Amino acid sequence: MNHRETLEYLNSKGNEVQMMHLGLHRTVAMMEALGNPHMQYPAVHIAGTNGKGSVAAMTESILRAKGLVTGMYTSPHLVRVEERIRVSGVRVPSSAFASLSTEVRAAEETLLAKGIMDRALTTFEFLTCCAFLRFARQNVDIAVIEVGLGGKLDATNIIRPLCSVITSIALDHQQYLGNTIRKIAAEKAGIIKKGIPVISGCGNPEAEEVTSTAQRNNSPAQAINQRFPKIDFF
Repeated sequence: MNHRETLEYLNSKGNEVQMMHLGLHRTVAMMEALGNPHMQYPAVHIAGTNGKGSVAAMTESILRAKGLVTGMYTSPHLVRVEERIRVSGVRVPSSAFASLSTEVRAAEETLLAKGIMDRALTTFEFLTCCAFLRFARQNVDIAVIEVGLGGKLDATNIIRPLCSVITSIALDHQQYLGNTIRKIAAEKAGIIKKGIPVISGCGNPEAEEVTSTAQRNNSPAQAINQRFPKIDFF
């Protein structure tokens, strides 16, 4: 596909939110078919209702200032879809994006034909696969990955990060995540992995599920109103 055909193909998948089908199995199948590129670099995983995009941008900037080659995956985009996938602050070129999309589409069609996937990738799943593949091909030192929606069943949640971050939590996307802060917090806390440090910006007492999930997973938890110990990832 060229760039125009890539955009047309993405558009054919329908509205990104209205056509959303939460779940990890399609992304897992795609990554396996593509050689599990998401396992080739460390990552920071960021969820939350408000502020996750800003936290992602600041985190990526800090890591890049340290001299690391960074990947950053965020959503939605403002003008161009390529803005979502950046390496060292530079969005993926249109030609490279078309090439990635062609490769991901070919794998998608193969898995559908074999009955390994139950349905075509959603727009967000497709772009997530492109981002993970791009970062591996560019040999990034670390990737900053922003959750699209929720956490537990978000396509990005197949990674095993160095650190998980959950920003403030409020009512959002209630038709998908639940109609209370407690339920939404539980969905976003789904990015917490066993033994992986988590930084929490949840000041709402109703969002205590983040803390309890960290405790159940033996994940060192740090709240933003506490003094931070020095952590060296590299």
